[in-house]
Amino acid sequence: MASPSLRDSHDAVCAWFLGPKAENADYFMMPVETILNDVIQCRRNFAPEDKDIIDAEALSSPAFRKSMSKLRTTLTLLSMLLPQHCVPFYSPRYMAHMVTDVSMPATLGYLTGLMYNPNNVGAEGGPITHIIEHEVGQQLCDMLGFSQQGRPTAWGHITCDSSTHLHTARNLKFHSLALRRAAENEPSLVHVAAHFSIRLCTGKEKLFTECDTWELLNLTPEAANDFEKYFGIEQPPQYLCLRTMHYSWAKGTAITGTGSTNITRVPVDEQARIDCQALDTLIECVKHHREVYAIVVNMGTTEHGSADPLSEILALRRKYQQQGLWFLIHADAAWGGYFTYATYATADSVTLDPHKSGYTPFPAGALCYQDGRLRYMVTWNSPVIGFEDESSKMGVYDIEGSKPGAAPVAAWLGHEVIRLHSGGFGYLLGRSIFTSTKMYSHWVTMSLDHPNLLVVPFRMLPSELGSDTSTEHVDEERRYIRDVLLRRVQEELANDPKACVLMRQMGSDLVVNAFACDFRVDAVVNNNISEANHLNARIYSRLLFKSMSEKLDDQKVIIVSSILSQEDYGTCLTKFKQRIGLSGQEDLFVLANVSMSPFAVNFAPVLADAFREAAEEEVKV
Repeated sequence: MASPSLRDSHDAVCAWFLGPKAENADYFMMPVETILNDVIQCRRNFAPEDKDIIDAEALSSPAFRKSMSKLRTTLTLLSMLLPQHCVPFYSPRYMAHMVTDVSMPATLGYLTGLMYNPNNVGAEGGPITHIIEHEVGQQLCDMLGFSQQGRPTAWGHITCDSSTHLHTARNLKFHSLALRRAAENEPSLVHVAAHFSIRLCTGKEKLFTECDTWELLNLTPEAANDFEKYFGIEQPPQYLCLRTMHYSWAKGTAITGTGSTNITRVPVDEQARIDCQALDTLIECVKHHREVYAIVVNMGTTEHGSADPLSEILALRRKYQQQGLWFLIHADAAWGGYFTYATYATADSVTLDPHKSGYTPFPAGALCYQDGRLRYMVTWNSPVIGFEDESSKMGVYDIEGSKPGAAPVAAWLGHEVIRLHSGGFGYLLGRSIFTSTKMYSHWVTMSLDHPNLLVVPFRMLPSELGSDTSTEHVDEERRYIRDVLLRRVQEELANDPKACVLMRQMGSDLVVNAFACDFRVDAVVNNNISEANHLNARIYSRLLFKSMSEKLDDQKVIIVSSILSQEDYGTCLTKFKQRIGLSGQEDLFVLANVSMSPFAVNFAPVLADAFREAAEEEVKV
């Protein structure tokens, strides 16, 4: 019997979603009807003195009836196609990408906004949704720990292009150079420039006109966009990103004109997190005066959910700041944002997506700045939309133009109903973490009872990281996981200290379990990477849903795949191959599951069995 607190939390989650079987259909339909009635009444109440434009004659005309008939026919066709050929994100059987059923509050919020079609490019396009977007941005900043006393005012917004923080970093780096050149060439600024002192990143005060190029390039945002040739900058500044970075960062450098060749790719360690020792080679940037725009820290990778040690990277910046080098630290928490790591508060900016771990409909990305003045680095005013108060402007920052006001409405209603605290999104994402750990437990123990199928998780067990990594010790831990962790429900495990300690150490950082399969023939493990890749590709093709020719009813479980590059993953991938029993330098085809559904907690055995059956059939081929 569930304890009252867990039961109450579970029941609250049940109220937040339409449900895998549309169990809350009645509760969903009632507000939908209210929303539509309000839209109708709104139109009727506006300018009541106006006469009806669509009159009885138009309603009865052949052309009107023909158009309505076409609408009904086409809508009927669409209603037949979508249920059979759309990915069932709403089902616990879907555990592929970072997406699941969106929350009912967020869906209703989006629908409400959609019916009025506001455009948040300016207040004129959506006066109320403009305010709501500002509120959502502040909610996210508060959640990240940005809005603390004594700091500059933080700022955030809902945007489709949150990875263009690169634009901000580039413009900030050259802002001080632009100011100095302006002072040299504008007579009205000469007197001011001669008396204007600034604080360098080392803490020293210096006259602005006496600063050299290196010092101006390393001003912090608090003290402070192409002037390379003018100031004798021979080597272009660099962005430092993980070798396994999301492809959008390279795309972002192309958009901003800095180019992907100016990304320095930092190696990963054995846990696929950023290698801080390798990152420490930034000292070479100091020796050769090679500028750094920003370091992009990954807080939840797409392939395996790894989160980089943000606090260690912050310590490195402090170290180099004393040597005159300063750069922004940006946390790419598009996936991990709502998991609210305490260290987020130390980043200069954070990408986080309500349409991922915020259970909000697409498109609802977000970008938050610890110092809200950074947004002025990417401001584009328009004579058409530039009349609102400065504090309420939302649509003039970065490269995005028109954007849906419905998206922040969706995020806001989700925040207001579910709440940004431990009993709201904290509990919701906690269920995801628990389910992810259960799925990891299935992957790591599957081969114990099915010896011809070898399943090896990308992330190692605690026993594989300790001093005793013998096969006997590792297998002992695997048997404990199978016999204890997989056979007990959440309430029982919560009251077992030993189980709790182990579960906290297991699996990925953020609920993405990557793994690879191999096979045994006469008890001998295959060591050929091409053969293993072929097996994993066949399994994936069995558990993939993307084609119009496939039927939704045939899918018992849906997973995702990726290819890990030997060049990018280096020693990390080499050791993973060794654990599987493989040798060679080829890239590796891997599988993964993402445990986002709040209703998969007790469904994990069904998903694991469906996977195992498909995998064993492919092993026999």
